[in-house]
Amino acid sequence: HALPTSSVALAQVFAAQGDGVMLRLRKHVEADGFHLDEQIDRNTGEQMSAEDLTWSYAETLNAMYYRDQYLNAAAGKTRVPK
Repeated sequence: HALPTSSVALAQVFAAQGDGVMLRLRKHVEADGFHLDEQIDRNTGEQMSAEDLTWSYAETLNAMYYRDQYLNAAAGKTRVPK
């Protein structure tokens, strides 16, 4: 599949891909009470390495914040920060 040429359509593709990553993350951490470890094993899907790593929580919150900013901008409610 070719990527869209319009910036709006491309933003929609990127947002959908980001949503897929967040849903996959949720699938892996839900059973652990949403605790986020440093890594997820690519073969087993099990969390591994440093437990409850602050960086993992911070990056998840950043992703949620910027997703919200995108959705608001797409709805004409605000500008997306640069």
